[in-house]
Amino acid sequence: MMISDGNINSKSKLYIFLDYLQRYIFWLGLTVFAHLLNNKLGINNTLSISLSQLLLSNIIAINLTFISKLITRESVLVPISGKSKLSSKFKYNINQSVGLNLLCGVFLVTLISQLILDKVFNIDPYMYFINLNDVILIIIPIIILVLLGIAVYKKNYNLKY
Repeated sequence: MMISDGNINSKSKLYIFLDYLQRYIFWLGLTVFAHLLNNKLGINNTLSISLSQLLLSNIIAINLTFISKLITRESVLVPISGKSKLSSKFKYNINQSVGLNLLCGVFLVTLISQLILDKVFNIDPYMYFINLNDVILIIIPIIILVLLGIAVYKKNYNLKY
């Protein structure tokens, strides 16, 4: 079954899912790395991340996944003749306040999930740290292999269709 992804070419549901997954893993890794770097240079001086930082990283990564997908849907216009310049199309209207709604949504979901952890599971998300010193050498190769597998599938799919 083929569905349209806003592009001229139609992609399969698996291709679209893997594309979103690849973007999510990238943004999650980037935000978690920023939190780890902040903790390493800050007070803790260990390779650990708090549960609240992990929740916030997940929510930011989910939002950035969809934002980056919307931005890439607006294609770059390449002229046939060499006389015109390249122009990129990205529609953003500041009056729509999408950014403010998105920011409020991120913090609302983070707050609700932290309250659930605190009240239901009796876990303080600000004081519960996940130590990554022992497992970081296992996590990074697994993530790289998953991303490479997705990239190989997408490359073969594009060659096939």
